[in-house]
Amino acid sequence: MYTNPKALNLDTARTSTKKVTLGFTCEPELKIKLAEQAYEMETTLSRYVEELVSEEYSIRRKYENLIKSKIELNNSITKLKNRINLYENESLHILFNQFKDQTITYNSANGQSTSLKINDISDIYTIIINSFKTSK
Repeated sequence: MYTNPKALNLDTARTSTKKVTLGFTCEPELKIKLAEQAYEMETTLSRYVEELVSEEYSIRRKYENLIKSKIELNNSITKLKNRINLYENESLHILFNQFKDQTITYNSANGQSTSLKINDISDIYTIIINSFKTSK
């Protein structure tokens, strides 16, 4: 791989406030096709190729950002699934199925008798959590 920064004039490109030249070789058929497309777009071959390369570069950056976002979302989903598995474990499911549609009376953390109808698995969790006295 050829990466001679001096030959590429990268320092000049980094400090330039104007557009810089980028040259490349290609097959004759490709040049003809690009020139025809540029003509159809009523622009120069140089400007047309610049637009194609710029758009490709922009698309790649967007794609890389989407991949990063997807990884972050997958990590969040995994964390949330782990939380769900913690809070909706087999014991809670058994208790929910056993007491579904029943009203349970329990002593809350402040010692008050409280009643709650079991409509959802979160109701079982609520009773368990609120039954413990906490020190403040």
